[in-house]
Amino acid sequence: MMLSILVAATTLVSCSNQTTPRARLDAFVAAFNTQDLNKIRQMVDQDFSPKMFQSRKAEEWASQTQQFALNFAPISVEKILLDKPEAIVALIETKGGRKMGLRLDFEGAAPHQIIGIRFGDPENLSGGPIKFDFSDYKNLNDLATKVRDFNHVPAIAIATWKDGVINSAVNGKREAGKPAAVTKNDLWLVGSIGKSMTATLIGFLIEEGKLKWDSKLGELLPKVKMRDEYRAITIEQLLQHRSGLPQDSLYDGVTVARIVGKNVTPTDIRASYANDILNRPPLAKLMEKFAYSNAGYAILGHITEIVTGQPYEKLMKTYVFDKIGMPSALVGMPGTKGQPSGEGQPHGHLRNGTEAIPHILQGPINHMTAPAGGGVCCTIEDLARYAAWHMREFNGENLGLKPETVQRLHTPIADQPYAAGWVMDTRTPNPFHGHNGSDGTFVAEMAFWPKEKFVAVSIINEGFEASPTPPMQAILTIYNRLFGQKTN
Repeated sequence: MMLSILVAATTLVSCSNQTTPRARLDAFVAAFNTQDLNKIRQMVDQDFSPKMFQSRKAEEWASQTQQFALNFAPISVEKILLDKPEAIVALIETKGGRKMGLRLDFEGAAPHQIIGIRFGDPENLSGGPIKFDFSDYKNLNDLATKVRDFNHVPAIAIATWKDGVINSAVNGKREAGKPAAVTKNDLWLVGSIGKSMTATLIGFLIEEGKLKWDSKLGELLPKVKMRDEYRAITIEQLLQHRSGLPQDSLYDGVTVARIVGKNVTPTDIRASYANDILNRPPLAKLMEKFAYSNAGYAILGHITEIVTGQPYEKLMKTYVFDKIGMPSALVGMPGTKGQPSGEGQPHGHLRNGTEAIPHILQGPINHMTAPAGGGVCCTIEDLARYAAWHMREFNGENLGLKPETVQRLHTPIADQPYAAGWVMDTRTPNPFHGHNGSDGTFVAEMAFWPKEKFVAVSIINEGFEASPTPPMQAILTIYNRLFGQKTN
């Protein structure tokens, strides 16, 4: 679930019209709490410094900001920790009672536009402007230590792939307050990176003739009662988040219990979820707009089960993990008792103020959202292998998918950086292909550069909102070191 990246929020009144940091903060919070994409985009256009657009397009900031707001708004200011012309830091409380710090940095000269926004440990936000420069690292192990220590997260894993060689490093504890250290064989939750894996599975099934890019829901699910607006939605529109389906970025226990009912098997739970989704009002008309949807990918997973007669868990192993060569990968949460991933693995963590609290999200919600990335884990080196496989396919090697299928998975839609389970990121001079993922207790980042033929991936075992995220800090630092190009 896409919960990382910089959090920007819309102002009901442009920040440029505010005269004090506190007034800016109040407007920021009020607008963030609207969760309205149009107002977020308006703020991005008016109040972000041009420096912000060196790393991402305005629509990317707006879309990703809305995703965060849908999950964590409303937020309220509990206490001001720093109040200066160039920055303000506040202790805030999010929906659900989580406490964390929020820092806004401003340009020194008028109109004092926003140049930085970060959520994190309040005690670590009150210094100078946030910088993510680890260019003096000695090796991957040293980089892992620096990034973990700087961000005060329990553990981090990093891996790179170049010319067929994988290098990796891990640093930290599986569970905060416990002595067990993470290892290179540990399993980490990849979150919404799993969407790209579901898209890969769809690609294989299309090539086998079990699906078509333009297969419609009404044809694929003839026995499912659904709203008429949904019958014409195609596989490709689901992959590209242009279906108009609900987004389902946050799930509460009552809703999950209602959807699951008496169902027990993962397949039955996903079938019930698909039926629930398809009978809710649409978020938008078909093809009207891009709306990142966990629900859409959950339906894709259900469809793969319908057309093959096999559970999603088995399909992922057969078509993705085994074909690509990811022996550790499975559909399941790391550290969950009674699951194949087993105990003795990294725990996810939530941050409450300065404390990282161990937390494992488990139960039927993992089955519901598995195709959207709610329950896929693997070692850090297997994640690098996965990204490298796609990069090699994209660069013309025939490793299992036809070139036209790969191009379709990796070609963005006209008005968005999103393709089909993959995002084209312009933070570096040569754009990279990737995706991020988080369930709020892990954050994962994956990137490959076709021109440099280079892969870098990283994961931490704590939900963490920053720009860039700690894993992306590591990835961009490595890229800069190897290729001598500056990024933001």
